[in-house]
Amino acid sequence: MLKVSWELHLLLLLGLGLRSQEALPPPCESQIYCHGELLHQIQMAKLYQDDKQFVDMSIATSPDEVLQSFSELAVAYNHSIPRGQLQEFVQRHFQPVGQELEPWVPEDWKDSPQFLQKISDAKLRAWAEQLHQIWKRLGKKMKPEILSYPERFSLIYSEHPFIVPGGRFVEFYYWDSYWVMEGLLLSEMASTVKGMLQNFLDLVETYGHIPNGGRVYYLQRSQPPLLTLMMDLYVTHTKDVSFLQENIGTVASELDFWTVNRTITVNSGGRSYNLNRYYVPYGGPRPESYSKDADLANTVPEGDREALWTELKAGAESGWDFSSRWLVGGPNPDSLSSIRTSKMVPVDLNAFLCQAEGLMSNFYSRLGDYPMKGDCPVWAPQPVQAFTLVEALTEENDLVVHPYLHTAAPFVL
Repeated sequence: MLKVSWELHLLLLLGLGLRSQEALPPPCESQIYCHGELLHQIQMAKLYQDDKQFVDMSIATSPDEVLQSFSELAVAYNHSIPRGQLQEFVQRHFQPVGQELEPWVPEDWKDSPQFLQKISDAKLRAWAEQLHQIWKRLGKKMKPEILSYPERFSLIYSEHPFIVPGGRFVEFYYWDSYWVMEGLLLSEMASTVKGMLQNFLDLVETYGHIPNGGRVYYLQRSQPPLLTLMMDLYVTHTKDVSFLQENIGTVASELDFWTVNRTITVNSGGRSYNLNRYYVPYGGPRPESYSKDADLANTVPEGDREALWTELKAGAESGWDFSSRWLVGGPNPDSLSSIRTSKMVPVDLNAFLCQAEGLMSNFYSRLGDYPMKGDCPVWAPQPVQAFTLVEALTEENDLVVHPYLHTAAPFVL
């Protein structure tokens, strides 16, 4: 019998095709950073090697003035503005990337945290000391004008300083921050971790979820849901139960986002299973990769382009952007145009959420304050539907369990 991975079997249940659909809403309302003719002309002119450079620039005046000036320029050139004129327009109306951020040395950074003293090998200890120094280079804080004039920036305001990945990524990123926090706690920098956690909690309060990263063009997509795991890291390390108690409702709200917006029902063997997936039903190319997404869309039928762009955003939401694990559809399986992220039910995503629900149950038990739905606790342990389905599919179809299942399994034991 043909052996396939369980993820591929679920793909067959969900369907593989890119389906033609009507225009979808943009990733944010900004006609500069998220959609519109200005963004299209500048990004398709490929003024920069990296499309992210333009959408990370701040506006020198106001959005209305910039849009009015661009409208006049577009009319003057019959909406086909020469590259040189676009370059001059950007230089006149936008500021270079990074000026809205200030370097920040974490106040809780110390020269010699205890973990360094436990490394007996001199070369390894020297290497670890160099790594520990990196926190001082990756620390950032936002200038107050981002709060005063948010419409002039693609950055999403954060009250507390944070650690960035570095390189072209000068803003925070959601799931990257989980491993950053693990390192910070090893470096005895719990105060920095608490500030970053508070930033994420503020985002949930404002938007209902944590965006992919700290830019408005990331607003409608998230990343693997690790806020609950972050809270567990922090509380386990610091015993700061009062912080948990103050924010337990917000942590629960973030999981609600995934339940409401990223759940799909899969029917198999006469049973229904509610599983989670990555899914971003917002249109247009990704602003930070606009020209690449637009060029890729030209390789598929016009009616499939919006669907392709949603799949690219879903792939970015997964944090695996881009892995061949998502390339399973279309006539050319080696091309990114074959991406079908939203058609898959990833075991690692469901494992993260399973672990998060277990942690929430532990949190409420620790606080002695279980929220109730009727006579049942909301976060009482439930059967893990994703793994029940895997077991059923394996028995029915002689499946080979996908390697990612083994990677994720420790999270659910």
